Amino acid sequence: TAEGLGVLAETILKQSTQAGIELNMELVELAGLKQAAESLGHTQAAAALAQVAAALRAESLDGASAAKLEEDRYAFVRSRTESSERVAERLGRAINDAGLPQIKPTLDSLELNGEGPGEGIRALRLALDRFIAGGPAGMSGGSLGGMVKQTMNDAAKLKMQVATRRFSMAYQPVVHLQTGVTDHFEALVRLGDDASPSDSILMAEGMDIIQDLDFAVAQAVMSELKKPPNGALRLAANISARSLMQPAFTGKLLDLIQANPGVRGRLILEITESAAIDDLEAADAMVRRLRKEGCKIALDDFGSGAASLDHLRIIAVDEV
Repeated sequence: TAEGLGVLAETILKQSTQAGIELNMELVELAGLKQAAESLGHTQAAAALAQVAAALRAESLDGASAAKLEEDRYAFVRSRTESSERVAERLGRAINDAGLPQIKPTLDSLELNGEGPGEGIRALRLALDRFIAGGPAGMSGGSLGGMVKQTMNDAAKLKMQVATRRFSMAYQPVVHLQTGVTDHFEALVRLGDDASPSDSILMAEGMDIIQDLDFAVAQAVMSELKKPPNGALRLAANISARSLMQPAFTGKLLDLIQANPGVRGRLILEITESAAIDDLEAADAMVRRLRKEGCKIALDDFGSGAASLDHLRIIAVDEV
């Protein structure tokens, strides 16, 4: 997976930087590989695919830094001792020897930089997700390197947008189905236009800046609740599960709530499911602290994201 390969690349990068080894990551598109192999018959297909896999591993660092990302799409980390063209030539010969001469490998190369790798590795994981989803055509930067740079630039722009509060809020009524009476309003962030911010939010989660956005939204919602005409208003703010699991974020959120006792009982926090919750017991403990401060807790769009029935069984939410 992109996540697993990203973790592997980060580990290798730290070790290689200390040893003075320069690395590349190669994305390999073998369009039509599976279909071509199947045309050989079951036994020959298995042997041909095994040969291709062995060739990819042989090109990787220590023969153990290659991964299958999706059908016909692979990636590996290698020492930067020769050009990608030479690597592609060797792979092409190996694939030809496997009985698949019609398959021509396409490589997209990225130099891995050991200086401050955290943000770069996170951007790399997002680029790998794009590659898995749509191959080279799915990467809006035109290449792996371009996509990584674009993701880092987009993250920097979002950081500035959040820091300067250059976003707006839209409020969507949530009504009782039986009575048609509005129960509360869900606060939806808008980042510069009226389009859905879902792509930006996924990027913020992947680049580990979602906590800043979530806290800024919570502040905006709190400000709305404090306005004099809104004494009976109830508002829901979306909070990423990734933010919920960060002690620094939850500490700031609790401080914000405790500093505004007038909103007690009127603030609803909806936990979004786009990021999985790894420690359900810790999440439950935090949810109980927030409920103790008068917040209602909901699971947002349950069933459409990462949440499971275990979330309902373990985390003491008020509604879904």
